[in-house]
Amino acid sequence: TGKRHPYESRYRVGFDGDGRIQAYEVELNANGGAYADLSIAILERSMLHADNAYYLPAARIVGRACRTNLPPNTAFRGFGAPQGIFVIEQVLDRIALHLGLDPLEVRLRNAYAEGQPTPYGQPVEEAAAAELMIRLRDEAGYERLRAENDAFNQTHRYLKRGLSLIPVKFGISFTSAFLNQASALVWIYSDGTISLSDGGIEMGQEVNTKVAQVVARELGVSLGRIRQETANTKRVANASPTAASTGSDLNGCAALLAASQLKERLRGVAVGLLRAKLGAETEPARVTFVGDRVYDSRHPESSLDFAELVHQAYMDRVDLGAHGYYATPGVYFDRQVGQGNPFHYFVFGCALVLVEVDLLSGQGRLLRVEILHETGQSLNPEIDRGQVAGAFFQGYGWSTFEEVAANDRGQYLAISPSTYKIPTYLDLPEAFRIELVDRPRRCASVFGSKAVGEPPLIYGEGAYFAIKDALKSLAHSGREVCLAMPATPEAVLRAVDQLK
Repeated sequence: TGKRHPYESRYRVGFDGDGRIQAYEVELNANGGAYADLSIAILERSMLHADNAYYLPAARIVGRACRTNLPPNTAFRGFGAPQGIFVIEQVLDRIALHLGLDPLEVRLRNAYAEGQPTPYGQPVEEAAAAELMIRLRDEAGYERLRAENDAFNQTHRYLKRGLSLIPVKFGISFTSAFLNQASALVWIYSDGTISLSDGGIEMGQEVNTKVAQVVARELGVSLGRIRQETANTKRVANASPTAASTGSDLNGCAALLAASQLKERLRGVAVGLLRAKLGAETEPARVTFVGDRVYDSRHPESSLDFAELVHQAYMDRVDLGAHGYYATPGVYFDRQVGQGNPFHYFVFGCALVLVEVDLLSGQGRLLRVEILHETGQSLNPEIDRGQVAGAFFQGYGWSTFEEVAANDRGQYLAISPSTYKIPTYLDLPEAFRIELVDRPRRCASVFGSKAVGEPPLIYGEGAYFAIKDALKSLAHSGREVCLAMPATPEAVLRAVDQLK
């Protein structure tokens, strides 16, 4: 089966004495394997995320998909963004080393300010990377941890500790604009139960739960009334892939539009029933749907049961089915000139990672992880928290554990759990904190929520940079630590030998 694309990247960077980037040129070479498959689309997202959370006044970004003797590589969580982001994070670390500055300070100085354009011309609205990094720095006691690490490293010969704090700015939308569409079908049965069909594929990420929550919230009913139907192209045709972190956004918006139509039809029926019950005039705008009850906002004590209202609508021959269609507004990208607005909005966040490295075995160990992740107004905080945790550990594994080895004939050597290692619950750090930054945002999706599927994977890269930071204590006179990626124990030992 296809693997995540390995990249070989080359860059040149110009920066001033404060560490602010003035010009950046990067060449991203993706190992596509024997044939292209999704390599071009993945490479495109790598190029669009080559800036990560940093303003580049002048940039030249080149991408190439390379044909090699490996089986074709394919799509994984992040879809090329982690590879593009890794390069510029490496660049900022090297700028900090060259100038003798703290890496976090260099990241803060280069972070996007409100309205600054990306290399492809899209303004960064509600830019939050710098704000969140400062907040995490203060909450986690970054400077204190730095001092403690320095003291620890001076008194321990074979154990070294390292610290990193990296941000993410992740664009949400399919970069192929035509995929940014979705449909949903909602039926209300005469007993008040609801059938919901949409184009989302449930694969454990709880997209079904989130879309059902959208319908329940709009109709003011309990989640138990809703039956989420299995994905079926006979009910919802032409569905886009459940990918690009857009599953809840696209399908949730389509389901909301369908539910809104039904709500308006039910309002008209509710007006008649409430007038009879109250013996007074009421207006459609005052009809409120909450907690499986329907009432005039001025008289909540005199309410109708939702099922009662639906039954009356059926008796009055009101249509109780609706189709919702949603197309993400304002997304476009001109590939000929490399300019446009490929993303509906950006997700921001940052992660602090503290590690301890055993110089005898090369083994790294997580001691502490703290994550701030912006969710807009989350549809389901518990689901989002699980997504952040899972994505972090996938990124952690990719950055430090999961080396995909092949022989000269292009045959994979790591083909089973005995030769290919992934993180387990035993790799959980002693302190693991996830804080969801839940707040109203203008640039967001359904009910003000933001996507959470792929962006947190970038936080796992922080483990690589923390391991590299630990090895810096062995370097003299600002010498660069040449640590391969992934930072496996073998890679760590090679870097230590080189420093010797």
